[in-house]
Parts: sequence; C-alpha cells; structure tokens
Amino acid sequence: MGEQIPFPKNFDRFIMLGKAAAKKEDWKVAADNFSAAYQTKQDFNTNLLLATALMESGQYLVARQVAGEYENDYQASLSLISFYISLLLTAHDFVKATQICDQHLAKAKAADIHFWMETQKHIKGAENKYRHEEAAHLKELQKALYNLSDRSIYEQMDLLKQANQLPKEEFTVTAKWLLRNPFVHPLLKANVLADLQKMRVSDEVSLLWLDNKEYQVIPERLLPIMEYKSIITLKQLLAEKVGNDDPIVYQNLTEEINLHAAYLYPFADKVVKDPTLWLAVYLDFYTTDKLNKKQIDSENLTQIQQWQEKLRETTNILTL
Repeated sequence: MGEQIPFPKNFDRFIMLGKAAAKKEDWKVAADNFSAAYQTKQDFNTNLLLATALMESGQYLVARQVAGEYENDYQASLSLISFYISLLLTAHDFVKATQICDQHLAKAKAADIHFWMETQKHIKGAENKYRHEEAAHLKELQKALYNLSDRSIYEQMDLLKQANQLPKEEFTVTAKWLLRNPFVHPLLKANVLADLQKMRVSDEVSLLWLDNKEYQVIPERLLPIMEYKSIITLKQLLAEKVGNDDPIVYQNLTEEINLHAAYLYPFADKVVKDPTLWLAVYLDFYTTDKLNKKQIDSENLTQIQQWQEKLRETTNILTL
C-alpha cells in the first residue's frame, strides 16, 4: 500500500471534534483536533480556531507562533485585530502589539480612533502588570541585552527575539544602547532600528553605522528597510535581467541584496546612487556577465566594488 492520503472527510471530522470540545471548554482536546485539521489543510479559518484553542488552553507562545503565520489576515477587521493583540499580550510580545496598534492609530479613520486609543491603553495596562509581576525577569533580560556582544552571533539573534518581551519604554532605552554598540552586528542593529520605526518612536536616536560614524535619526521618519527607492529599483532591475533566465542566480542575489539593504539601513539611497551599475557589479562578481570597464567611470566603479566587498565581509562575520 502507498502512503495514506488525508481525505477532506478527515479534515471535517477533526474540525467537528474540535468544535465539540471547544463547546465544552475542553480546550486541550480542541487544540489537538484543530492541530490535526491544520496539518491536513492550512487556511486562515483553521488557524483562527487553532490559535484560539491554544490560547484558551494556556499555550500562549505556541498560539502566538501559529497565529503569526497569518498576521496580515488578523488585521482584516477590528474584532480580529483585538483578538490578535490580546494573544500577543498573553504571550508578552509587547513590541509587536505596540507596532500594530501604533501603525493603525497613525492612519485610523475618525470612527476607529476610539478603538485604537482604548487598545493603546490596554497594551499599557498589560505592560504595567508585567513590570510588576515580572520585574526580576525584565531586569535579567535587559542585563543580558546590555551584554549582548559577549555572546555568539546566533545567541545574539535569539536574545533579540526575546527583547520583544520588553515594554515599549524599556525596549526603546535598550535599543538606543544597542544602536551605539560597536560590537553589535549591523544586521541586528537594522532589525532593532526597524522595530523602533514600526513602533513610531519619535525620539532622536544615535546610530553607530557601517562607516564607524554616529548619525542622529528619528525612527518614526524612516521608511521600512525594503522601501527605499534604490533597493526597490535594484530588485526590479535584477528581476528584469535574470528573473526568467537564471532563477538560481536570481534567488541568491535577491537574498544577498535583502541582507545588504539591512546593513545599509537607513542610508541605502545615499550609497546605492546608481542601481543599474550596482547590479552590473553584482553580476560581474557572481556570473560570467562581465563588465565593460572601459565604458564606466572608474571612480564610481571602484566605490561600488569596495562597498559590495565590505557588505560581503559583513555577511561573512555571521558564519564565523
């Protein structure tokens, strides 16, 4: 006999059993059945059932991870957003909850402003409760983040994920210190700065950047990492040049450009002034598509080559 194929009736049965258990408030059994259904067919409705059962059964971190797979869908209505933010708060993901609330509040319709103001109060209340009940844990986490450079790069990445448990005020203070730390990798700095941008932090912060100079930036005024014109143009040119002809080169270079965009954040437009030439230099390095250097301004070419080499060296640090 070949491998057993899950039929739709199995999915329907798991959903039926899960809903029956949920009606009895037997949330562990409900979660088990919804999980089995979700493994058979992944869609938003099943995700919502599973995330609800997981949250009700006290499996907050798993619920947050599952719901995160459909984060955009949870922002389709105020009721869904309310559920999702409540889930984030039970998992102590204050950073993500704040980001969603503050971004929606900034562009909310007049009729929805009260909802978002109340949501903001709800988040602050949850933060205060967490500060009171988990003061020792918060202090320990902040101490670990201040000593981030003592750890391996992968331990640093894992610890930064835990930083989402910090309330906005504590996260902002810690982030400001990390952005000035010369031993924190540029990728981690970019992620921290991007988090501040999503949280619409209006304070001026100091950033020790790739050139070892400090710059003053206001996160709220920045664009998301991938929304700078130079990066958008560079990726469009890449798709046009090799997207159909060489999917492997396209995939590899897309990943590299994404990393380089993070390293250059938030000054990509000041560095990538000629996306066409930047792409030509990338292709010259990675493919047989070589540059005709006689037709290119040698100073511009040298600067781009030096920048790309520096960015590749920055990536190499991640693999040490």
